[in-house]
Amino acid sequence: MDNIGKLSRNFAKKSANREKVPDFFTIVRYIENNNLSKSKVGKAPNIQSEIVRFSQLPHLKFPENEIANISVINGVPLVTVYFFGLLGPNAPMPLEFTDFVLKRTLSYYDLSLQRFLDIIHNRMLALYYRAWALSNQAVSEDRENQIYTKIISAFSGNSEFIYKNPKNSIPRDTQMAYVHFLSKRTRGRDGLEKILSNFFHIPFKVIPYVNTRHMIPKEFLYQLGSDKKSILGVNIQIGSHYFSNTKKIILEVGEISLDECKKMLPGSVGFKRLRQLVNLYVNKPLRYGIRFIIKKNSDFRGYLTGKNALGINMWLVSKNCKTPESVIVVNAFNWSKKIHNDSYEEFK
Repeated sequence: MDNIGKLSRNFAKKSANREKVPDFFTIVRYIENNNLSKSKVGKAPNIQSEIVRFSQLPHLKFPENEIANISVINGVPLVTVYFFGLLGPNAPMPLEFTDFVLKRTLSYYDLSLQRFLDIIHNRMLALYYRAWALSNQAVSEDRENQIYTKIISAFSGNSEFIYKNPKNSIPRDTQMAYVHFLSKRTRGRDGLEKILSNFFHIPFKVIPYVNTRHMIPKEFLYQLGSDKKSILGVNIQIGSHYFSNTKKIILEVGEISLDECKKMLPGSVGFKRLRQLVNLYVNKPLRYGIRFIIKKNSDFRGYLTGKNALGINMWLVSKNCKTPESVIVVNAFNWSKKIHNDSYEEFK
């Protein structure tokens, strides 16, 4: 309440000096943000729960400001306005009626008629502010319950994906920023390339149709001669593995420096964000690896400083090994298999 009192004094001082004052929406938003634990303006269940009340000052002039006064009555801020209401030179009521209310207020100190009209003004101004707040995304960020964010995120098919898991390391607005890619029914490799390239500011390329070998599940294994369904060359094949080129992709990154590569290796924040972005976009079990193409002039010498781990961000290499380019390959799916499968089960 001290902040509201300070706001009232500053507003009165600026009005007296004919200085520029904040508009109606700025004032009400400031009051609302100082009462985050209470109901929003226009959503209070009863008048006792309202965090601010509104009134219109009877007038027959064309005022310079939207707000006439800000005061505190019985611990509740009262915002008196000019621009909205039944009274005024451009109001719906006749000028004679406005003049009558103005005389009763100023000459006879009778506020009964003005306060009666304020019953309408209070409710209509509260709903007017709420309609403005609902159509502005910036205002919805003031509180945790962000209806605008939920509406936009619903188009991606993964509504509240980022908000449900507190361990997510990507910014909470990521899903909204890339909703035009996530809302597509068919998600191609171009969308994933643009999301990753834009998020990390480095070039990404998706290489599809990587041929891989997979184990045949035990429930699909047969023995020859067990029944008529086990006919070699008809519905079964020899071996315990099968090959597929539709279950794995390669994310090619580069060319980048070795320092940039280390920021995206397993165990780093960059790797966690990359993994979560892929899970968000693919949203189904899909094996993928990461191929880092390192610039030729990068320094590969490692130092025993306690920050390097052999096999993670430091490797042994032959002294005479010379290659036109250095490539680091990480099987990213093995590092995030459980998390990826859990997210798929949650949203499938």
